[in-house]
Amino acid sequence: MYNPDVRIDIRDSNDVHYRVYALRFLLNHGDMLGVKGGDGIIGAIGPIMRGEIKKSGQSAALGLKYDINIMKHWHQESCRPDLRTLGGLGKEQGHGAGTG
Repeated sequence: MYNPDVRIDIRDSNDVHYRVYALRFLLNHGDMLGVKGGDGIIGAIGPIMRGEIKKSGQSAALGLKYDINIMKHWHQESCRPDLRTLGGLGKEQGHGAGTG
């Protein structure tokens, strides 16, 4: 069934910029932030924040500012007002094939 309010956006790019009412979002996998991994003390938060600072600056320079960045790559959840990292979906959380 066709619904003009639903839009599917498939791009060659790793980044998808979109708007929901007044909020501007950036959706990306998170694996191409151009930063190295975390360490045993601070975990993934170091590279996530370094990547967010880098991504925010690049997007602003291109005129693509956003309010919230959503990414997945890091397999852990975090929630800040301007950044969401989504936890894993699948085997690592018991939802994959053969785990139930």
